[in-house]
Amino acid sequence: MKVYGLVQSQIGSGHFIRMKQIQKGLITKGHSMNLQHIEGKISHEEMKRRMVGQMELISDYKPDVLLLEGFPFMRYAWMATDFPGKPETRLEWYEKHGAILELIRIAKNKGIKIVTSLRDISIPHSDTRSILIIEWINKYIDLVLVHGDESFIKLEDSFPFKNLIDVPIHYTGYVADLYKPSSKSSRYGVLVSGASGAVADLVFDEALNLYKKSNYKEPWTFIISDKHPIESIKKFKEYAKNEKNIKIVSNITSREFRKLLTKSRLSISQCGYNTFLDSYITETPTTFIPFTDNGATGADQPMRTKYYGNGNINISMKGVQNTVELLETLCC
Repeated sequence: MKVYGLVQSQIGSGHFIRMKQIQKGLITKGHSMNLQHIEGKISHEEMKRRMVGQMELISDYKPDVLLLEGFPFMRYAWMATDFPGKPETRLEWYEKHGAILELIRIAKNKGIKIVTSLRDISIPHSDTRSILIIEWINKYIDLVLVHGDESFIKLEDSFPFKNLIDVPIHYTGYVADLYKPSSKSSRYGVLVSGASGAVADLVFDEALNLYKKSNYKEPWTFIISDKHPIESIKKFKEYAKNEKNIKIVSNITSREFRKLLTKSRLSISQCGYNTFLDSYITETPTTFIPFTDNGATGADQPMRTKYYGNGNINISMKGVQNTVELLETLCC
């Protein structure tokens, strides 16, 4: 089985199948898949050119399966076009001008199976967008993979029109590197982590409030990304230098993060897909401060936090194995 993955970012934290990564191939052929352009948003013509590069690679590689990350539930930058007309002509417009749809049509004409995958939760959509998603899935997609556990979060919890999807939908279980630290030590201290960028301030500010109220004399370790805004880092370090119980670390690997989790009495973090799994795998008590995407309560982090509850859950972690088996069943 040969799989070609069209992804913007890694699915989960594990390399679950041997894939030809598009970034490497595109650079080799003089193309780029970075969705940012030096002059701002990339043009429709530029995205078309990039998708031509994708098709060249697919033709060279001759895959059995084209695996899409998220689309059409997300990744609309791959369309690279803004709809200018009336709602009733929206589907016709996208069908004609959507760069990714042209790529999918060409792949299907070559007999390549089209699979889309999404994590456990779909991002919020309007009814109009949901109709488009259903139309595209039923027309172009052979299989939908949900990298989650149906007994924990169902797709219809975040995408209420799921029953209108005609193609098979399979839950793979969660996708993650199942590495665990070799030994468990006694837990002590608090670990605080936030996503890269300014949104981490939401976690850090709340964690500092908890730190100031705490009567425990224990270390609080803050993980600060090198992508965090410089001014925020300076402000935080200025406060922390007079606090002997605060330690700052940066540029750590996912395995180093899990080692710190295993040693910590408590973790304070956002509730993204990977961080959620890290807390679950290491059995670390965690206070989640979910990023709400400008108040969108249907966004993935608030929903994941809500379903996590008191942490008394049991989810499947067989996403790697099940994904491979499902793709093999589809094409072989």
